[in-house]
Amino acid sequence: MKISSSLIIPFIRFFSNAKIMEIAINTGFLKRKRDILPDTIVKVFIFGLINTPNPSLKQIASKCEKIQPD
Repeated sequence: MKISSSLIIPFIRFFSNAKIMEIAINTGFLKRKRDILPDTIVKVFIFGLINTPNPSLKQIASKCEKIQPD
């Protein structure tokens, strides 16, 4: 099943980077500075891999790199 980007974009905008960071800190997901930001994790696992069943670590890393190149 292919999901249209027109459906995904409003969700990405709803979950602002600041809101995701706040949730990550409040839940204990983020306790110290990491190379991969919490919003990158959310975007990759919820939206980036939506059409990829059983993604490999390489596919996950590639999606993270596309979202957060540095």
